[in-house]
Amino acid sequence: MIILLLFYMSIYGNWFNENISVNTYPYNHVVINDFLNYNYYNSLIYSLPNKVNDDFWYYCNPVEVKYVLDKKDKISKEVNILIDNLSSDTFVNKLKSIFDINDISADNTLHDYGIHYYPRNGRLTIIFY
Repeated sequence: MIILLLFYMSIYGNWFNENISVNTYPYNHVVINDFLNYNYYNSLIYSLPNKVNDDFWYYCNPVEVKYVLDKKDKISKEVNILIDNLSSDTFVNKLKSIFDINDISADNTLHDYGIHYYPRNGRLTIIFY
């Protein structure tokens, strides 16, 4: 279990164990170089599907045109590890500490989980209310 936890934590670059300063101009933001560990990043990239197949859903509506692979057993272990880490308490707590925002929480339902592929002329329209 400890080895597994160390593997999970090593997906991030060195920034994860450092204090991150928030830039305030023109709005609060951070720039994180090498967000993912170099070796993990390369294994993640090589694990991505190189073409859309029958496992993908196709969405074509006024808001979006895309393909989505949301079947966990059809997604590589590298992608599943990334998604699990980004929705972990450890990562959420890191965001809380960087931005000093206490009411951040992960989507434990993992709604819209998976690989989203936007083909040429694909789109995602964001509507603000």
